Amino acid sequence: MGFRDGEWRPDGRKPEHAANLRVCLALLRIYRNVRVRESDTDHAALALPFWPLLRLQRTLLRDAISGAPLPSGGRRGMRNLVRDDAQEHVARWLKAGARSGRTLPLQPPENVVLEIVGEAMVRGGARFRPLFDALEADLERRVARSALPADRNVDMLGQLLALTDVERGYLALAAAVLASSIGTAPFASAAGGARLVQAVQSALPGAEEHDVRAMMRRGSRLLRSGLLDAGSFTQRNDLEDMLRVSRLGMLLVTTPVRDAAAMAAIVLRRLPQPVDDALAWPHLEARSELLRAALAQALATQRPGVNILLYGAPGTGKTQYAAQVVQRLGAEGFSVMDTDPDGDPASREERLGSLLLTQVFAPRGRSVVVLDEAEDIFQAEYNNPLGRMFGRRDDSKSWVNGLLERNVHPVLWISNRIDHLDPAYLRRFTYCLQFPATPRQVRREVVRRHLAPLGCSTQLVESIAADPNASPALVSSAANFTQLAGLAGARADAGVKVMLGDMLEAMGCKLRPGIPERATRFDLRYLHAKGAIGADAVLGGLERLGRGRLLLSGPPGTGKTQLAAEIAQRLGRELVYRTASDINSMWFGQSERNVARLFEECEPQQEILFLDEADTLLAAREASGHRPEVAVTAEFLRQVEAFQGVFVCATNFGRHIDAALLRRFEYRLEMLPLRPEQREALFCETALGWSGEEPRPALAADVAARLHRLDQLTPGDFANVVRRVRALQLALDPAAWVGELEAEHAVKPGAQRAGIGFV
Repeated sequence: MGFRDGEWRPDGRKPEHAANLRVCLALLRIYRNVRVRESDTDHAALALPFWPLLRLQRTLLRDAISGAPLPSGGRRGMRNLVRDDAQEHVARWLKAGARSGRTLPLQPPENVVLEIVGEAMVRGGARFRPLFDALEADLERRVARSALPADRNVDMLGQLLALTDVERGYLALAAAVLASSIGTAPFASAAGGARLVQAVQSALPGAEEHDVRAMMRRGSRLLRSGLLDAGSFTQRNDLEDMLRVSRLGMLLVTTPVRDAAAMAAIVLRRLPQPVDDALAWPHLEARSELLRAALAQALATQRPGVNILLYGAPGTGKTQYAAQVVQRLGAEGFSVMDTDPDGDPASREERLGSLLLTQVFAPRGRSVVVLDEAEDIFQAEYNNPLGRMFGRRDDSKSWVNGLLERNVHPVLWISNRIDHLDPAYLRRFTYCLQFPATPRQVRREVVRRHLAPLGCSTQLVESIAADPNASPALVSSAANFTQLAGLAGARADAGVKVMLGDMLEAMGCKLRPGIPERATRFDLRYLHAKGAIGADAVLGGLERLGRGRLLLSGPPGTGKTQLAAEIAQRLGRELVYRTASDINSMWFGQSERNVARLFEECEPQQEILFLDEADTLLAAREASGHRPEVAVTAEFLRQVEAFQGVFVCATNFGRHIDAALLRRFEYRLEMLPLRPEQREALFCETALGWSGEEPRPALAADVAARLHRLDQLTPGDFANVVRRVRALQLALDPAAWVGELEAEHAVKPGAQRAGIGFV
């Protein structure tokens, strides 16, 4: 400490010297009026800050110490001090003091002398009362004549924040401790419940007990202002914890300011202008108009308690949307701090304090406040489920409720999730606007605006637009990354895929592959459906009505997925491709929510919903022993019944589908392997280049015979061979082509049986 080196002088002109006077006066009053904690207390350390003042009371100090009992043993300052040595130290000091002038030296005396004074200071006694009375009176006179640079700031904050007299006095004391060379350590001896209240009352003469207790509550205006270190304050271990000033508080009480405008410059953070021109929210336009009208009226009438909650999945553009709303209103936008003045993440208490201070300093009638990541504000109660279970009501909850009801400026709260929010909070929001997964049409436009300038292909744009996991924010990041890497054209396609794939992997998702590109021409003639009603009839019915539910079953490769794509193309709608992996979740109840979201996010007039691998989700409930699977099937039943669009399911095992769900499908097609004439026609088209317009070429007898035996062939087998031939740039004759098809056929169940026959 500075006073150990003689720098602490009661008449000094340095700000820390005036601050030391106030700290010493508060400490002396606490020591004399409150029973402080003495366990393992170093009494010499308690008295040491007072020495520059004690030495001025030469006569009273010598009289008090003369004949005073030596300190009781066991203290840190006396552990190694033999009693005879202690007496010798005291005698030597008294003798030296008798030879000195009117005042004693600035250099502190032997430890034992300070130990005697410190012990008397906290335990009292008639011998030392005159000394301490004179010391307190001297301190009061000096404090009355001195001023601190922080006084002006504290007064200004007290007026702006409407602090009580007790809160102002306490803030002034905290500011003095901050400026002093003594620090907070001596206040550690004032600890424990009632003694803390008594200590504050002693340090602030005239403070009533109920006012002090009100100030010490978690919801007090001073604590929620963010000026004090609320994390340390709420621990309430001792007064040392409760006098720490926050980092923002340090700036506000120590920075010289002329007026409130200068102080506002410290607090207010301008909301950044919207920067992503590619983002748009046409699916929210009607709600946006209502929201802007409500905010405009709130600003015009200066109506308090206007809170808008914007919530939804990360990356859906909520922050940019808020900035755009403020910009279109022509208002001034201010953001609540998310980092402290040192650049470290701000705590919950610091952010709440920033919100309150922003409400105080922002201009009236034209300001909108934006608080991002609002879920962190409410996280404390979410993390205390036992408190919620047993009805524990926190002071902070009452304070937040009051903040929502009385905030001066409209606040846009942005959160990725709201499932943990107390209903008492939700009821106090003026409006809650959900940001659903960005519709495909909007995603396509966002993707196009970001990736087209990089030379990315239309196929990539469509593929990314079809994936709801590729949020606008991620697409923007992918474009920036690709641009930084200097990629263009085909290399840009690869860079975007790699970046998005890795980012989604880090987020626990994957870039959806989508429906594979067709390797062969799609033709309804190459579909083999069991029964009298074929795919062409079902397709015609869907085209006429524009809605319907179709179940496609059958072995892999029979054309189920490509038929779904053809339906979407014929109806002029987008195909929304989903699989079981998009629905299933490890979290309880999340799979059912994913089912509901699947239907809610589908636009029936613009999209067709296609669910692949349906058998893994929609198995018969009586055969399932797992409650989650039953719940998923039940949710599908509810959603399918109410859906007004086109819903297509594909499964390799139609008989495994729940019976009640089967009845919900007006159309059911069981797809089978190709008939002999279909195999020959498709072979001529893929292997011989037949266009279908001229007469079909005749096949050699051995080729036809070998092809005839492959009775499990599907259109998918032909597509696999076409891809292989193209990739390897093979020039195959018809016999070699059949050999490739035989290789595809050999891996099918029942292939050995199918290989036995007669030519």
